[in-house]
Amino acid sequence: GAKTDENYQYYLGRIERHKPSKGLLFDVGVGSGTMLETAARSGWAIEGLDVQPAQVEYLRKKLSCEIHLGLLENMDGAEARYDAVTLIHVLEHTLNPVEFLNKCAAVLKPGGLLYAVFPNTANLSDRLKDALSALGLKSRAYKHLAADHHLWFFTPAIARELVGKTKFRTLSVKTI
Repeated sequence: GAKTDENYQYYLGRIERHKPSKGLLFDVGVGSGTMLETAARSGWAIEGLDVQPAQVEYLRKKLSCEIHLGLLENMDGAEARYDAVTLIHVLEHTLNPVEFLNKCAAVLKPGGLLYAVFPNTANLSDRLKDALSALGLKSRAYKHLAADHHLWFFTPAIARELVGKTKFRTLSVKTI
């Protein structure tokens, strides 16, 4: 929908603020392919990775680009290949975020940019839902945390601490 497209335009704008020269953008966890479509329309060369075989095959045809199948941790031969790596709602699903981010660093060219989007569990909405859950006032307590498939929960402070344990340096942390 339009709101989703606006979100991806916003993400790309943030990337291009720090990386104005467009090169090869690698989207990890391509999902619907909207990040790649948005980047391609803006002049980026695109490549992606996903774990869903049918989606990988569909997007290879739809976007006419390389979409790798599998996990980033198992990907070989991509060292220092990409100008930008995007993780749109991926980091909270990884087994080891530090190792995962270091693999992202390995596939980026020197001066490359990593852009990650993930839920902020310190936001006002989540804190209110936490309180309602603790008081027994929600029909499905703590459902908002998506703990059935989120392995990690981040706040801006935790995100900065996490980045400090990797090969990256933080350029910006922003909550929306």
